[in-house]
Amino acid sequence: MESVGSWTPKQVGLWLKGLDDAVQPYIQSFILAGVTGEQLLNLSHRDMDRLNITKLGHQELILEAVDLLCALNFGLENETLQSLTVALGLNVENLDMAMTVRNQQSILVGLAGPRDNYKLPPDILRAICDVLSAAKAVVSWLDRTPFVQMMNYIAIRNRIVRICLGFTSSIHKDPNKRDAEETVVPLCKELAMLSQSLQLSVKDDPQVCSAARVEVITLTNVDHKLGLGMFIQSSFNGTHYVTGTKEGSPAYTCKRIHPGDEILQVNYQTVVGWKLKKLVDALKEDPHGVVITFKKRP
Repeated sequence: MESVGSWTPKQVGLWLKGLDDAVQPYIQSFILAGVTGEQLLNLSHRDMDRLNITKLGHQELILEAVDLLCALNFGLENETLQSLTVALGLNVENLDMAMTVRNQQSILVGLAGPRDNYKLPPDILRAICDVLSAAKAVVSWLDRTPFVQMMNYIAIRNRIVRICLGFTSSIHKDPNKRDAEETVVPLCKELAMLSQSLQLSVKDDPQVCSAARVEVITLTNVDHKLGLGMFIQSSFNGTHYVTGTKEGSPAYTCKRIHPGDEILQVNYQTVVGWKLKKLVDALKEDPHGVVITFKKRP
């Protein structure tokens, strides 16, 4: 696959076309500013302010999709469930350390103050965001075959999701109250224990030590009634993966497409972060066939 870092401004624009409709008015700004793939991978809120993208919600839509591109560009060849689990553990340790330092400072300089005058500092909020991103990556693996069929991994996956919901809930309720910190601390400790347990359980499992690989598959002789015959599910952040194939369809008869395969490109256009409808439109664009690039996990 071509590196995202080598994209031209035109390629950046083509990728942006697949994102949420709210992003579409800004595409021309990216192209006129000459934003390359390398600059896209390093995009910040300040950069988007310069591009006149001032609505925070719209900035977040773009940054979430860019996060997926970064994972694709930098982590594809080395990504395993084991490596993602280690990364989650490190991020949890960083959050725990930041919370410990914060508590020590509060005691030393008397910052405890009234309950309604408390605010989680930016470094704590950033550390929580890092933990959530790392947890999402782990869950994205556990949501696929063969792990969805293994009870121990299902239980771990559900606990991670519950803890992450606790993090987001505590922050969104009111980050200015001490209740937020009182909720985060036990969640952090629980996730640390769970991460250690997961690292121990995956250490000797060959399925979690094997890296993902890329495979390009061409589907032809498409029947208009049957279509390609792939059942596709999308995550909330724009990751698309196959859940099954329709018997007798091109996807079924090729024998190379399996549940859990993630769709990275359609006709060599990167579709990571795209809306599902736009992905489906791209798959249907040529009635004679399509070239699909998949990310296959062990």
